[in-house]
Amino acid sequence: MLKLKLIQALMRFILEQTLNGNLRNMKWSLQGFGMLRLYLPGDIRVNIWDNRYQVPGVSLIHNHPWDFQSLIVSGKLINVRFIQLGTEERSSENLTRQLGPRMLYNVADIVPGEGGGLMTETQSTIALRAAPGEFYCPGDSYYQSAREIHQTTPDTGTITINIRTNRNPVDRCLTLWPKDKEWVSALPRPAEDYEVKDICTKALEKMNA
Repeated sequence: MLKLKLIQALMRFILEQTLNGNLRNMKWSLQGFGMLRLYLPGDIRVNIWDNRYQVPGVSLIHNHPWDFQSLIVSGKLINVRFIQLGTEERSSENLTRQLGPRMLYNVADIVPGEGGGLMTETQSTIALRAAPGEFYCPGDSYYQSAREIHQTTPDTGTITINIRTNRNPVDRCLTLWPKDKEWVSALPRPAEDYEVKDICTKALEKMNA
């Protein structure tokens, strides 16, 4: 608990100093999931989630080119991991009862980060089942391996800190979207000053509530 209080105090300091204009050298980026991001030394990233800035219809399901540990500093989120099904698994009644209805998704390689994008216009189709949602609150943490397919649904104002490990030398991962939908990019871009101020204000209000 003491460790969490210290991290929250540091995060509150960063937010307040950002809003006061004292950290103008900080390079915030805004990703299409509705996530304001700040990279810190040591492969650490601060994420401030705000659903108001989520790109409409954005393709949310993905994996990563690295493993990561995520700490919830404030707010709440739900993490859902997806299981890819082989032919023999698709007819399993037990798995159907356990994990819910099967859904078909298009899948393609993507280069994440600014300047990235889809690697190819050719997509394949896979079947996924969603595992039960994992609910996390301040002080909770969870581990996500690079290969695991997942989707994160946070409350607006939620702050998480990710520590990335075992980075793949090839900066590539998967993006997935429902078979009957179009792919919508979540690629990040530099955040505008007004966006940083708005999102940080909302996160600070939530932290202080």
